[in-house]
Amino acid sequence: MGLHRQTKEVQRKIFLIGFSSASIQFANGTISDVALIYGSEAYIRAMKLWDHLDVDPPLLDLEKDSETSIFPPFLQRLRSWYQARVQHGAETSPQATYEELIPIAEMMSTLFSEANKSVPLSNNLVFLAIPDFENSTSDTFTRPIRQLVQLAGLDCLRFQRQSQLSLLHLYDLDNCFGIWLDLVTEVPDEECEKYKGRHIQSVLSVHLDRSSLNLRSMIRDDGIFLHTPGSVKVLWADEDAKANTTDWDWVGRALEDFLHDHDLMFDLLLLSGAQVTDSNFQQIIRDRFKDNEKIVPQDYLRVSKDHLFAAARGAAELARVSLCTGDDACMPNSWCPISEHCRKWAWHSDDDAPRKTEL
Repeated sequence: MGLHRQTKEVQRKIFLIGFSSASIQFANGTISDVALIYGSEAYIRAMKLWDHLDVDPPLLDLEKDSETSIFPPFLQRLRSWYQARVQHGAETSPQATYEELIPIAEMMSTLFSEANKSVPLSNNLVFLAIPDFENSTSDTFTRPIRQLVQLAGLDCLRFQRQSQLSLLHLYDLDNCFGIWLDLVTEVPDEECEKYKGRHIQSVLSVHLDRSSLNLRSMIRDDGIFLHTPGSVKVLWADEDAKANTTDWDWVGRALEDFLHDHDLMFDLLLLSGAQVTDSNFQQIIRDRFKDNEKIVPQDYLRVSKDHLFAAARGAAELARVSLCTGDDACMPNSWCPISEHCRKWAWHSDDDAPRKTEL
């Protein structure tokens, strides 16, 4: 289950209401896009608030009540979190009440319910992909996510903050070892550095819907795409907008500023979101990358549904991989329902470079 912002056009606005999508990957590897629902203005406000929160990590140490050693109710804990923030007077943080994040939990619950109508689900275990908010560099910051999932009546198998990395599945690169962030080993796979015969060392990911623009720079470091602070920029539609400019001018200017700040000829462009196939945006892409021979429409354009469900499909794939790898993986266990479908690899080292073979 992937939770991802998208949008709907209302009253001739380019950026307005948001919606979310969910995909399910089955044991045989096939993926079904099972839910696409519109979000409320309260949901968009909650997501925007979450993006802008600037929280001191020690204030989030609320795993349990220190006096009673009993886990307090979700709302009480969330209220305590906000009260602590207000008392410490973080000048750069927006004022908020705990109710303002509740629409996120409501969206999760509704999304799961819609998915269950399409494909009957045997349990409420989900894998949640969280958008790449600029401030979400600390695990302590994202701790309330678990409470939001709990409030939605769901159990979280795992959540992935670097969800934009999942977009690589659009280019059939998601099965490559090390193509997205790997926390277990840093052994690169040379084959994963190629796409259509080209060596890929830098990737630009752009997500565009009618409420926000998400830009991410992914640079290879010894074969691995690492998450680094400053590589992600999230812009909301009402930010930096001028009365004398159009919404598309705003998008073009934001993309140009991001490219100027990074000063790099990217090897590959990834696009996702409801708006990336719009002719106005495609013209912006052509104008901004006209001098980069590596960026061609045959690479970055897919059908609209592929771009629309990109993050949800990627979350489903990451969930499958999570069940097959890592210390808590179920692959070695005979009772694991997907173990027979997971690839089994053997690593070999020689004088040239490490390599792997499929068993």
